Amino acid sequence: MRLPEEIAMAPNANFSSTSTAHETTETVQLPSGNDSELEVIDRFTQPEWLLAEIFNLLSIFCVTWICLSLTVYGFRTGKWQKENRSSSTKVNAGAVYTAAVAAYFFSFFRLLPDQVTFNLGYGDKSSKPCESAMDASIAGYVLTSVTVYIFLWFRQRSLYQHPAMQSVSNRRVHCFSWISIIVIVVANVFAGIAFTVPENYTFSNRGCVSRPKISFTVWPVYLNAGIVLLGQASMLYLFIYPLRSQATTNTAGRIVRMMKRSAVFAGVCMISDLLAMITLAFVVPEKTTRHVSSTVYDISMLVNLLSIFMSFETWLTILKSPLSKESSQASNQQTQPSVNGISNDTNLQF
Repeated sequence: MRLPEEIAMAPNANFSSTSTAHETTETVQLPSGNDSELEVIDRFTQPEWLLAEIFNLLSIFCVTWICLSLTVYGFRTGKWQKENRSSSTKVNAGAVYTAAVAAYFFSFFRLLPDQVTFNLGYGDKSSKPCESAMDASIAGYVLTSVTVYIFLWFRQRSLYQHPAMQSVSNRRVHCFSWISIIVIVVANVFAGIAFTVPENYTFSNRGCVSRPKISFTVWPVYLNAGIVLLGQASMLYLFIYPLRSQATTNTAGRIVRMMKRSAVFAGVCMISDLLAMITLAFVVPEKTTRHVSSTVYDISMLVNLLSIFMSFETWLTILKSPLSKESSQASNQQTQPSVNGISNDTNLQF
Protein backbone atom coordinates (compact mmCIF):
# COMPACT_ATOMS: atom_id res chain seq x y z
CA MET A 1 0.00 0.00 0.00
CA ARG A 2 1.49 3.34 -1.09
CA LEU A 3 1.03 6.33 1.25
CA PRO A 4 -0.63 9.50 -0.10
CA GLU A 5 2.72 11.30 0.04
CA GLU A 6 4.33 8.56 -2.05
CA ILE A 7 1.59 8.79 -4.64
CA ALA A 8 1.96 12.56 -4.83
CA MET A 9 5.69 12.19 -5.48
CA ALA A 10 5.33 9.40 -8.08
CA PRO A 11 6.94 10.44 -11.37
CA ASN A 12 4.86 10.66 -14.55
CA ALA A 13 1.64 10.50 -12.55
CA ASN A 14 -1.42 12.10 -14.20
CA PHE A 15 -3.82 14.01 -12.03
CA SER A 16 -7.41 14.95 -12.71
CA SER A 17 -9.69 16.74 -10.33
CA THR A 18 -13.42 17.30 -9.98
CA SER A 19 -14.86 19.90 -7.62
CA THR A 20 -18.25 20.12 -5.94
CA ALA A 21 -19.75 22.58 -3.47
CA HIS A 22 -18.70 20.42 -0.53
CA GLU A 23 -15.49 18.61 -1.56
CA THR A 24 -12.75 18.18 -4.11
CA THR A 25 -11.89 14.71 -5.37
CA GLU A 26 -8.48 13.94 -6.94
CA THR A 27 -7.98 10.91 -9.16
CA VAL A 28 -4.45 9.60 -9.74
CA GLN A 29 -3.55 7.45 -12.74
CA LEU A 30 -0.14 5.87 -12.40
CA PRO A 31 1.75 4.82 -15.52
CA SER A 32 1.86 1.13 -16.25
CA GLY A 33 5.11 -0.75 -15.92
CA ASN A 34 8.21 0.16 -14.02
CA ASP A 35 8.77 3.91 -13.58
CA SER A 36 12.46 3.51 -14.42
CA GLU A 37 11.54 2.21 -17.88
CA LEU A 38 9.91 5.58 -18.70
CA GLU A 39 12.96 7.67 -17.86
CA VAL A 40 14.72 9.13 -20.88
CA ILE A 41 18.04 7.34 -21.36
CA ASP A 42 21.23 9.34 -21.71
CA ARG A 43 22.38 8.41 -25.23
CA PHE A 44 26.06 8.76 -24.29
CA THR A 45 25.68 5.83 -21.92
CA GLN A 46 23.63 3.73 -24.35
CA PRO A 47 25.69 0.93 -25.99
CA GLU A 48 23.40 0.79 -29.05
CA TRP A 49 23.91 4.52 -29.71
CA LEU A 50 27.67 4.29 -29.26
CA LEU A 51 28.13 1.33 -31.64
CA ALA A 52 25.77 2.83 -34.23
CA GLU A 53 27.59 6.17 -34.14
CA ILE A 54 31.03 4.59 -34.48
CA PHE A 55 30.03 2.43 -37.44
CA ASN A 56 28.16 5.28 -39.11
CA LEU A 57 31.09 7.69 -38.87
CA LEU A 58 33.56 5.06 -40.12
CA SER A 59 31.21 4.28 -43.02
CA ILE A 60 30.95 7.97 -43.95
CA PHE A 61 34.75 8.27 -43.97
CA CYS A 62 35.16 5.09 -46.04
CA VAL A 63 32.47 6.04 -48.56
CA THR A 64 33.80 9.58 -48.90
CA TRP A 65 37.34 8.41 -49.67
CA ILE A 66 36.32 5.75 -52.19
CA CYS A 67 33.86 8.10 -53.91
CA LEU A 68 36.62 10.69 -54.20
CA SER A 69 39.06 8.05 -55.47
CA LEU A 70 36.65 6.78 -58.13
CA THR A 71 35.95 10.32 -59.31
CA VAL A 72 39.61 11.33 -59.48
CA TYR A 73 40.60 8.11 -61.24
CA GLY A 74 37.70 8.44 -63.66
CA PHE A 75 38.71 11.92 -64.77
CA ARG A 76 42.40 11.05 -64.99
CA THR A 77 41.80 8.00 -67.18
CA GLY A 78 39.13 9.60 -69.35
CA LYS A 79 36.19 7.43 -68.34
CA TRP A 80 33.73 10.17 -69.32
CA GLN A 81 35.43 11.51 -72.44
CA LYS A 82 33.34 11.81 -75.61
CA GLU A 83 35.85 9.65 -77.47
CA ASN A 84 34.73 6.70 -75.34
CA ARG A 85 31.30 6.77 -77.00
CA SER A 86 32.66 5.48 -80.30
CA SER A 87 31.89 1.81 -79.56
CA SER A 88 29.35 -0.12 -77.52
CA THR A 89 32.14 -1.72 -75.47
CA LYS A 90 33.42 1.67 -74.38
CA VAL A 91 29.92 2.99 -73.73
CA ASN A 92 29.06 -0.01 -71.52
CA ALA A 93 32.36 0.25 -69.65
CA GLY A 94 31.66 3.93 -69.02
CA ALA A 95 28.19 3.06 -67.75
CA VAL A 96 29.69 0.47 -65.37
CA TYR A 97 32.08 3.02 -63.92
CA THR A 98 29.41 5.73 -63.66
CA ALA A 99 27.08 3.34 -61.83
CA ALA A 100 29.83 2.61 -59.29
CA VAL A 101 30.37 6.32 -58.60
CA ALA A 102 26.59 6.88 -58.37
CA ALA A 103 26.17 4.04 -55.83
CA TYR A 104 28.77 5.60 -53.54
CA PHE A 105 27.28 9.06 -53.98
CA PHE A 106 23.74 7.88 -53.19
CA SER A 107 24.95 6.13 -50.04
CA PHE A 108 25.33 9.55 -48.42
CA PHE A 109 21.54 9.86 -48.62
CA ARG A 110 21.41 6.82 -46.33
CA LEU A 111 24.26 7.46 -43.93
CA LEU A 112 23.57 11.13 -43.18
CA PRO A 113 19.86 10.66 -42.31
CA ASP A 114 20.93 7.72 -40.13
CA GLN A 115 23.16 10.10 -38.22
CA VAL A 116 20.11 12.28 -37.58
CA THR A 117 17.89 9.31 -36.68
CA PHE A 118 20.34 8.03 -34.07
CA ASN A 119 19.98 11.30 -32.14
CA LEU A 120 16.20 11.72 -32.29
CA GLY A 121 13.29 10.28 -30.31
CA TYR A 122 14.69 10.66 -26.81
CA GLY A 123 11.61 11.87 -24.96
CA ASP A 124 10.21 13.72 -27.97
CA LYS A 125 6.57 14.80 -27.91
CA SER A 126 5.89 13.90 -31.55
CA SER A 127 6.73 11.02 -33.85
CA LYS A 128 7.24 13.30 -36.88
CA PRO A 129 11.03 13.82 -36.44
CA CYS A 130 11.67 10.07 -36.26
CA GLU A 131 9.28 9.36 -39.12
CA SER A 132 10.80 12.01 -41.41
CA ALA A 133 14.40 10.99 -40.70
CA MET A 134 13.66 7.30 -41.20
CA ASP A 135 11.75 7.94 -44.45
CA ALA A 136 14.77 9.82 -45.83
CA SER A 137 17.10 7.05 -44.64
CA ILE A 138 15.02 4.30 -46.28
CA ALA A 139 14.81 6.24 -49.54
CA GLY A 140 18.61 6.55 -49.53
CA TYR A 141 19.03 2.85 -48.84
CA VAL A 142 16.69 1.84 -51.68
CA LEU A 143 18.42 4.22 -54.07
CA THR A 144 21.85 2.84 -53.17
CA SER A 145 20.75 -0.79 -53.34
CA VAL A 146 19.14 -0.32 -56.76
CA THR A 147 22.26 1.42 -58.09
CA VAL A 148 24.51 -1.38 -56.82
CA TYR A 149 22.53 -3.95 -58.80
CA ILE A 150 22.36 -1.66 -61.84
CA PHE A 151 26.17 -1.61 -61.65
CA LEU A 152 26.26 -5.41 -61.59
CA TRP A 153 23.79 -5.54 -64.48
CA PHE A 154 25.86 -3.15 -66.60
CA ARG A 155 28.97 -5.18 -65.83
CA GLN A 156 27.25 -8.38 -66.84
CA ARG A 157 25.95 -6.75 -70.01
CA SER A 158 29.45 -5.49 -70.90
CA LEU A 159 31.01 -8.93 -70.46
CA TYR A 160 28.32 -10.68 -72.52
CA GLN A 161 28.77 -8.18 -75.34
CA HIS A 162 32.48 -8.91 -75.63
CA PRO A 163 33.33 -10.88 -78.80
CA ALA A 164 34.76 -13.72 -76.71
CA MET A 165 31.29 -14.30 -75.21
CA GLN A 166 29.29 -14.43 -78.42
CA SER A 167 28.87 -18.20 -78.20
CA VAL A 168 26.89 -17.90 -74.93
CA SER A 169 25.20 -14.57 -75.61
CA ASN A 170 21.79 -15.03 -77.20
CA ARG A 171 18.27 -13.60 -77.10
CA ARG A 172 17.22 -15.84 -74.22
CA VAL A 173 20.12 -14.67 -72.08
CA HIS A 174 19.40 -11.01 -72.86
CA CYS A 175 15.72 -11.47 -72.01
CA PHE A 176 16.58 -13.20 -68.73
CA SER A 177 19.01 -10.39 -67.92
CA TRP A 178 16.39 -7.68 -68.45
CA ILE A 179 13.87 -9.56 -66.34
CA SER A 180 16.33 -9.88 -63.44
CA ILE A 181 17.13 -6.16 -63.25
CA ILE A 182 13.47 -5.12 -63.67
CA VAL A 183 12.42 -7.47 -60.85
CA ILE A 184 15.14 -6.12 -58.56
CA VAL A 185 14.33 -2.46 -59.25
CA VAL A 186 10.54 -2.80 -59.00
CA ALA A 187 10.68 -4.92 -55.83
CA ASN A 188 13.09 -2.51 -54.12
CA VAL A 189 10.92 0.48 -55.01
CA PHE A 190 7.86 -1.34 -53.67
CA ALA A 191 9.70 -2.10 -50.43
CA GLY A 192 10.70 1.55 -50.09
CA ILE A 193 7.08 2.66 -50.51
CA ALA A 194 5.85 0.05 -48.03
CA PHE A 195 8.24 1.32 -45.36
CA THR A 196 7.80 5.07 -45.96
CA VAL A 197 4.17 5.81 -46.91
CA PRO A 198 2.54 4.55 -43.68
CA GLU A 199 3.68 5.89 -40.31
CA ASN A 200 6.03 3.13 -39.18
CA TYR A 201 8.28 4.92 -36.67
CA THR A 202 7.84 6.82 -33.44
CA PHE A 203 9.74 8.14 -30.41
CA SER A 204 10.55 6.45 -27.11
CA ASN A 205 12.72 6.99 -24.06
CA ARG A 206 15.49 5.06 -25.88
CA GLY A 207 15.37 6.84 -29.25
CA CYS A 208 13.45 6.17 -32.44
CA VAL A 209 11.69 2.80 -32.65
CA SER A 210 9.42 0.95 -35.06
CA ARG A 211 5.72 0.89 -34.40
CA PRO A 212 4.22 -2.56 -33.61
CA LYS A 213 3.46 -4.42 -36.83
CA ILE A 214 0.08 -5.97 -37.58
CA SER A 215 0.21 -9.47 -39.06
CA PHE A 216 -1.53 -8.58 -42.31
CA THR A 217 0.90 -5.70 -42.93
CA VAL A 218 4.01 -7.88 -42.53
CA TRP A 219 3.51 -10.64 -45.10
CA PRO A 220 3.78 -8.31 -48.15
CA VAL A 221 7.22 -7.27 -46.90
CA TYR A 222 8.38 -10.90 -46.70
CA LEU A 223 6.88 -11.59 -50.12
CA ASN A 224 8.71 -8.61 -51.55
CA ALA A 225 11.98 -9.77 -49.96
CA GLY A 226 11.53 -13.17 -51.63
CA ILE A 227 11.00 -11.49 -55.01
CA VAL A 228 14.13 -9.40 -54.55
CA LEU A 229 16.16 -12.51 -53.72
CA LEU A 230 14.77 -14.23 -56.81
CA GLY A 231 15.93 -11.35 -59.00
CA GLN A 232 19.35 -11.35 -57.35
CA ALA A 233 19.71 -15.11 -57.81
CA SER A 234 18.81 -14.72 -61.49
CA MET A 235 21.50 -12.10 -61.94
CA LEU A 236 24.05 -14.26 -60.12
CA TYR A 237 23.17 -17.21 -62.35
CA LEU A 238 23.91 -15.13 -65.44
CA PHE A 239 27.41 -14.49 -64.11
CA ILE A 240 27.96 -18.21 -63.47
CA TYR A 241 26.32 -19.52 -66.66
CA PRO A 242 29.22 -18.78 -69.06
CA LEU A 243 31.70 -20.37 -66.63
CA ARG A 244 29.76 -23.66 -66.69
CA SER A 245 29.32 -23.72 -70.44
CA GLN A 246 31.83 -25.77 -72.41
CA ALA A 247 31.72 -23.10 -75.11
CA THR A 248 33.89 -20.85 -72.99
CA THR A 249 36.66 -23.32 -72.19
CA ASN A 250 38.88 -21.92 -74.95
CA THR A 251 37.93 -18.25 -74.64
CA ALA A 252 40.22 -15.48 -73.47
CA GLY A 253 41.58 -16.06 -70.01
CA ARG A 254 41.23 -12.44 -69.04
CA ILE A 255 37.50 -12.28 -69.78
CA VAL A 256 36.92 -15.52 -67.86
CA ARG A 257 38.81 -14.12 -64.88
CA MET A 258 36.72 -10.99 -64.98
CA MET A 259 33.54 -13.06 -65.15
CA LYS A 260 34.65 -15.15 -62.15
CA ARG A 261 35.57 -12.02 -60.20
CA SER A 262 32.19 -10.46 -60.97
CA ALA A 263 30.34 -13.66 -59.99
CA VAL A 264 32.13 -13.82 -56.63
CA PHE A 265 31.31 -10.25 -55.66
CA ALA A 266 27.74 -10.49 -56.99
CA GLY A 267 27.37 -13.51 -54.70
CA VAL A 268 28.76 -11.52 -51.77
CA CYS A 269 26.16 -8.79 -52.38
CA MET A 270 23.34 -11.33 -52.45
CA ILE A 271 24.54 -13.10 -49.28
CA SER A 272 24.94 -9.83 -47.36
CA ASP A 273 21.39 -8.77 -48.24
CA LEU A 274 20.04 -12.19 -47.24
CA LEU A 275 21.89 -12.18 -43.91
CA ALA A 276 20.57 -8.70 -43.10
CA MET A 277 16.99 -9.85 -43.72
CA ILE A 278 17.43 -13.01 -41.64
CA THR A 279 19.10 -11.11 -38.78
CA LEU A 280 16.31 -8.56 -38.49
CA ALA A 281 13.53 -11.11 -38.97
CA PHE A 282 14.72 -13.78 -36.53
CA VAL A 283 17.58 -12.47 -34.37
CA VAL A 284 17.05 -8.80 -33.50
CA PRO A 285 14.15 -8.27 -31.05
CA GLU A 286 11.15 -6.47 -32.53
CA LYS A 287 11.21 -3.75 -29.85
CA THR A 288 14.81 -2.79 -30.43
CA THR A 289 15.69 0.79 -31.34
CA ARG A 290 16.55 1.98 -34.83
CA HIS A 291 20.20 2.17 -33.79
CA VAL A 292 20.42 -1.61 -34.17
CA SER A 293 18.04 -2.15 -37.08
CA SER A 294 19.49 0.62 -39.25
CA THR A 295 23.07 -0.45 -38.50
CA VAL A 296 22.35 -4.03 -39.63
CA TYR A 297 21.20 -2.73 -43.01
CA ASP A 298 24.11 -0.26 -43.13
CA ILE A 299 26.56 -3.13 -42.68
CA SER A 300 24.94 -4.92 -45.61
CA MET A 301 25.06 -1.76 -47.71
CA LEU A 302 28.74 -1.14 -46.95
CA VAL A 303 29.61 -4.76 -47.81
CA ASN A 304 27.82 -4.32 -51.15
CA LEU A 305 29.63 -1.06 -51.88
CA LEU A 306 33.02 -2.57 -51.05
CA SER A 307 32.17 -5.58 -53.22
CA ILE A 308 31.46 -3.55 -56.35
CA PHE A 309 34.58 -1.49 -55.71
CA MET A 310 36.82 -4.53 -55.29
CA SER A 311 35.35 -6.09 -58.42
CA PHE A 312 37.52 -3.65 -60.37
CA GLU A 313 40.85 -5.22 -61.30
CA THR A 314 42.56 -1.90 -60.57
CA TRP A 315 40.79 -1.25 -57.25
CA LEU A 316 44.03 -0.74 -55.32
CA THR A 317 45.29 1.78 -57.88
CA ILE A 318 41.94 3.58 -57.75
CA LEU A 319 42.05 3.68 -53.94
CA LYS A 320 45.42 5.44 -54.00
CA SER A 321 44.59 7.76 -56.90
CA PRO A 322 44.03 10.95 -54.85
CA LEU A 323 47.56 10.54 -53.44
CA SER A 324 49.33 9.56 -56.68
CA LYS A 325 50.44 11.50 -59.72
CA GLU A 326 48.21 11.71 -62.77
CA SER A 327 50.91 10.69 -65.27
CA SER A 328 51.66 7.36 -63.58
CA GLN A 329 48.00 6.34 -63.53
CA ALA A 330 47.48 7.20 -67.18
CA SER A 331 50.58 5.19 -68.07
CA ASN A 332 49.42 2.16 -66.11
CA GLN A 333 45.99 2.35 -67.71
CA GLN A 334 47.43 2.23 -71.22
CA THR A 335 50.07 -0.48 -70.77
CA GLN A 336 48.07 -3.48 -69.60
CA PRO A 337 49.12 -6.62 -71.51
CA SER A 338 46.70 -8.45 -73.79
CA VAL A 339 45.74 -12.04 -73.00
CA ASN A 340 45.21 -14.83 -75.53
CA GLY A 341 45.12 -12.40 -78.43
CA ILE A 342 42.35 -10.20 -77.05
CA SER A 343 42.72 -6.53 -77.74
CA ASN A 344 44.22 -4.46 -74.96
CA ASP A 345 41.22 -2.10 -74.71
CA THR A 346 41.59 0.15 -71.67
CA ASN A 347 37.84 0.16 -71.16
CA LEU A 348 37.89 -3.54 -70.38
CA GLN A 349 39.62 -2.69 -67.12
CA PHE A 350 36.39 -2.25 -65.22
